[in-house]
Amino acid sequence: MGEKKITFRKSADSAEVNTELEEAYPRLKDWGRFELLRSGQRVKDLVLILSPPGGYSVNFLKKCGLGQSTIYIRPIQKV
Repeated sequence: MGEKKITFRKSADSAEVNTELEEAYPRLKDWGRFELLRSGQRVKDLVLILSPPGGYSVNFLKKCGLGQSTIYIRPIQKV
């Protein structure tokens, strides 16, 4: 999908986060769902950021300590 820098509004809720990601990566709409991951202890390790019931919001991502971190998107295909 490629690397892009996306800036979210400080108070963006999960719907706004999804919209921003889908605008940056239009193919996400076709895949259905996605998961977010971040780097682990080693550079090669990726750690899943479990989505809360309401979805990923900026407030939730901040609580995960992700400030200006690189986040990876893993699309999950519809069955």
